[in-house]
Amino acid sequence: MKALLIIASKEKVDFLSANIQEPMITDLMKELSGIVPSSWTEKTIGYEARK
Repeated sequence: MKALLIIASKEKVDFLSANIQEPMITDLMKELSGIVPSSWTEKTIGYEARK
């Protein structure tokens, strides 16, 4: 099973705007830590693709 991470914010935010060659989830979480926590939320949803 794979997972999809959804992040929503009240205002437009350009995440990972720095020139990171291969961004990781830790890079995204580091940027989110600089934003007021009440202005964004996250949800992880599992999914499976079938033929």
